[in-house]
Amino acid sequence: MNHTKINILVFLAPALALSTIAFSAGSVSAQPGNAGYAPPATPPPVRYARAPYRSGFTFGVDLGLGSMTAESGPIVCEGCDEEPVAVAASFEVGLMLNPRLALLFHGRGTFRSLDVDGVNVLYNTMGLVAAKYWLTRQLWVKGGLGFAVLGITYDNGFVAEDEQLDEGGASMLAIGYEVLHSRRFAIDLSLTGTESVFNALDDSIGTAVISLGATWF
Repeated sequence: MNHTKINILVFLAPALALSTIAFSAGSVSAQPGNAGYAPPATPPPVRYARAPYRSGFTFGVDLGLGSMTAESGPIVCEGCDEEPVAVAASFEVGLMLNPRLALLFHGRGTFRSLDVDGVNVLYNTMGLVAAKYWLTRQLWVKGGLGFAVLGITYDNGFVAEDEQLDEGGASMLAIGYEVLHSRRFAIDLSLTGTESVFNALDDSIGTAVISLGATWF
């Protein structure tokens, strides 16, 4: 072997060695699990909230605050600096005709103080046949027609009396949103407006109430 071939081999040997080392390192880094060439991570499974299952018997209650007004003029509160807030409570019971529509009996009472001590109270109670419909999974509307009673309770510290002033017809419209729900239970916020017409008094009573309620299916 002449000197020229020996010199070429001496020159190429280090280059071949470096190439072999670089190729080996690349092969190792390309193995699965290595940081240099790791396969894409599998995304976590998508979890969907379980839809409420509304069927059969349904029952609900709510409690709220709002206003009570009379068409004939202001409802006077003796000794009050401001118009008192009305307190309302209701219950409903019925059947789910399908997962989005319920037929209900709705009982409701709204109470407002007539004096600063709160011992004389004007009340408007009603019973209605109502339908409740879910526009979306959580948003619902409700409407009903029925009868109403207007009365006053008195308490002078010795005797408590209840005087019924009149009876009449009643209507209701409401809209609500379920802020929390499970398969068989929901908590909602709602806005309810009612109108009661009393012919003997030639007057009508309107209420507007924001309520927090609970419903079972």
